[in-house]
Amino acid sequence: MDAGLAFLILVVSGVYFMILRDVFAPRRPINSKYAAITVTAAMLIAAAAWYADETIFRPASSEQELLSLLHISDVLILLAAIMLVIGIIGEYPDDEEWKKTLLYTICKLLVVAGVGIELLADSGIFSASDRLHDIDQNKINIARTDAAKAIDDAAKANERAKALDKDEIKAQLELERLKAANLSLQAQIQPRNLNPTQAEQIVTAARRHAGEHIMLLSYSMDFEAARLGEEFARLFRANNIPLDDRRMSISALGSISAGLRVSGTDAGFATEIISALNNGLAAVIEGPPPMSTGITVGDPNAPAPVKIFIGVKPLP
Repeated sequence: MDAGLAFLILVVSGVYFMILRDVFAPRRPINSKYAAITVTAAMLIAAAAWYADETIFRPASSEQELLSLLHISDVLILLAAIMLVIGIIGEYPDDEEWKKTLLYTICKLLVVAGVGIELLADSGIFSASDRLHDIDQNKINIARTDAAKAIDDAAKANERAKALDKDEIKAQLELERLKAANLSLQAQIQPRNLNPTQAEQIVTAARRHAGEHIMLLSYSMDFEAARLGEEFARLFRANNIPLDDRRMSISALGSISAGLRVSGTDAGFATEIISALNNGLAAVIEGPPPMSTGITVGDPNAPAPVKIFIGVKPLP
């Protein structure tokens, strides 16, 4: 990871050097097309080297390393977005003299490199999220085993308590009850999932509205919501349901929405999706979430036949 980021910083520094050289010392012209191809390829190779180092050659295994990978991927997505904005602004002017300059060529390569870095960063996010889910699932399985053992121990303790003093009996039973309740609560702390009935009803509804796409949205940094969204996405792709995937695109400040919210321009389609999701997932609400101040990628208010907004997991 350190070598890949260092190489990326070196390449970006070279880009700035080329810009300054072209502006302030144009005595020795640079082949702009060759430079653009070279720098773009170098930036994409640097990003690919970092991704391969993190996910293939030295894959993160601990929870802390995976969280670090997610954070770095988010930073790279933000960097890619900045590169895309700068590149698009630079490509916008329709002036032939401007198109002959090195700055215009740099703007074009920023668009290409920004898209490539964003794709690799997205891959890093989904890879880390899947492994974090496996870690959480392992914790849940251990908690369930401990809970079952605690309940069994409580039953045995109840039998032994018959031979103890009355006060000791009460104290021992209360201790075992609290232990069993605590471990049972840990077993309940698990991410939301689609059950087979929900999946079947969603696919049936989508086939009745063939050709209409579904938009998925969630808050940025909400990995549990993004993981639930991945179940939706895999279901839609497996059944050729058109999908507009905008997970982790909304960064709300001031207020957040819990549970699932379903809305859209096709009220009948949206009602069928709500009916399907109510068979297991709590707090399914009709209508879009309240929008507040924050950084948003794309337009969350863009029209779609059905929008499924995955808010934070509700409290039990």
